[in-house]
Order: sequence, then C-alpha cells, then structure tokens
Amino acid sequence: MSLSPYLAFAGNCAEAIAFYQQTLGAELMFKMTFGEMPPPGAGSVRRLPVWPEDGG
Repeated sequence: MSLSPYLAFAGNCAEAIAFYQQTLGAELMFKMTFGEMPPPGAGSVRRLPVWPEDGG
C-alpha cells in the first residue's frame, strides 16, 4: 500500500516535517510554502509534481 498525503499547516511546519521523517521514515518529495506559490493568474496551482513510484 502506498500513501500520498497532502498536509497543510497554519504556521511553520518544518518541525512537523522533521517529525514525520524521523518517526515514520517518511521521504519529503515536494514542499511548497504559501510564499512560494505562483501569483493569481500565473497558471494552475492544481498541477503538482508527479514522481514515478521507484523514485526515478
């Protein structure tokens, strides 16, 4: 089974990411802060990066 969670945090979530990585052995595949999001009208923000399951 494979999980692909989408997490949203109000505030600084760096500690939560570190916790999931350490506790669950999670691999961070993609991270975008609200400050890094494209401005309105710059294209769809619904398109997120996709990686093959083998990490390639």
